[in-house]
Amino acid sequence: MDEPRERVCPQCGATLAAGQRFCEQCGSDGTAEVSAPGGLSWEADVALLTNPLVLRQLVTALALSGLIMFALLSFMFAIEGEWESIPMALLICVGAIGVVALLTLVVVVLFFGNRIRARFAVSEEGVSFATVDRRAKATNRLAVALGLLGRSPGTAGAGMIGMAREREAFSWRSIASATYQPLWHGITLRNRWRTVAFLACTPGNYDQVAAYVRRHVVTPATPIRSPLPRFLGRSALVVLASLPVFLLPYPFELDPFVPLLMVCFALATIWLVHLFGWVVIGAALWIVAEIVLIALGTRESVFAWQRPYRTYEILDAGDWFALALAAAGLAYLIIFSYRAARGHIPSVLSQDHTEDEE
Repeated sequence: MDEPRERVCPQCGATLAAGQRFCEQCGSDGTAEVSAPGGLSWEADVALLTNPLVLRQLVTALALSGLIMFALLSFMFAIEGEWESIPMALLICVGAIGVVALLTLVVVVLFFGNRIRARFAVSEEGVSFATVDRRAKATNRLAVALGLLGRSPGTAGAGMIGMAREREAFSWRSIASATYQPLWHGITLRNRWRTVAFLACTPGNYDQVAAYVRRHVVTPATPIRSPLPRFLGRSALVVLASLPVFLLPYPFELDPFVPLLMVCFALATIWLVHLFGWVVIGAALWIVAEIVLIALGTRESVFAWQRPYRTYEILDAGDWFALALAAAGLAYLIIFSYRAARGHIPSVLSQDHTEDEE
């Protein structure tokens, strides 16, 4: 006969006795939530600006965004030979991140009320969490739409990352350590090299959840090799493969938006979500189509007695070599992205979910 499953308050996470309707901790009259056999589940409001743990993650995300933006702008200026513009790029990035930080503050306070509702669960299999706040879900989808309409890869990518992280789960074997913050009723879970989850507990269930996590998190006896060097190597190959597209000679010079979109999503395929590989393939095929149309385009000769000619007919050896390098780079990106999108090359986040199967 199965043992009766524990009932918990959906508002504060406190344990409810059989037949109990009102929570003694918070007085909630909601329907009690039943946890998985041998596990716990609860909903909690995750503070955003007043919780130093979450605030640190927000600041880290803004700092990384600024560094990536500066790297891309410096990359573009270096290709154009405008080295003197790189310090100005730094000022632009600092200003942009400042504006983003201010907008984030306004949105968090006015739109979210400084908190997001989330559902958490711990069981014999592992931990899971999901965003249940409709405002957060709507914001992620709006960011994707505005990013695509406004030609902003960063905005669209941030929205897609948020959508990908609306629901996640990790097995106990993939968790290497846990840090407990009783003052903030939070538990930070790390794998072998980064933070993968934050459990926002309630005052009523923190001790119970912390004890459960302590029983299941076992620190490896020997250090496990970090996958970071492998992913850094893949990132370097992606940048090298993309470089010839930015260096194409006249008349094959392209608008930088699509190539930048391709690079950003190729890196996101490596580090975030492998399904971004389909975006890379689409951008690469778009670039191929642009190059082919330019090559087949008809041009008028400066001499009246000569017939019109196609662009490819006057290319020299240097032009063909540049096109060959671009073609090789695009071929590599398409093949790599296809394998990644099909799940044959996991992203960093996917590796976090599957490393217990290695």
